[in-house]
Amino acid sequence: MSNLREELQQIYDEHGDLTPRLLVAVASDPSHPLHEKFTWDDSEAAERFREIEASRLIRRVRIVYREGTGTTAPRSTRAFVAPRHPDRPGSYVPIEEAIEDPLTAKLLSKQMADDWKAMKRRWANYEEFWAMVRNDAREHVA
Repeated sequence: MSNLREELQQIYDEHGDLTPRLLVAVASDPSHPLHEKFTWDDSEAAERFREIEASRLIRRVRIVYREGTGTTAPRSTRAFVAPRHPDRPGSYVPIEEAIEDPLTAKLLSKQMADDWKAMKRRWANYEEFWAMVRNDAREHVA
């Protein structure tokens, strides 16, 4: 297969746009180099999509709480988190359970660090990113 970036650039150049819907339409041609990157069996694809929908539902549930004396504004967090546990890949646990279990809490801390590093790699070259981080940090401390 040729370079993925080149294939995507070619689609963009030909259509003046690049969307997931357009990519699927173009790659639906069995002779297209990206065709084999997709699941074309509708039953299998539908099952995978339902799993994506299920993940979205799980991640949408939030818990509202107040810290300390209750004088601060309420905050919210996800009710269920998915620590990258080697024995339970893709498994969600209640946040209360996650923070009380030392191993799970450690896994979540590592995830936070990994997520932060990934975000830095993605946006570090943009001063707007650092301005946003500084502003959010000031608001969080206040």
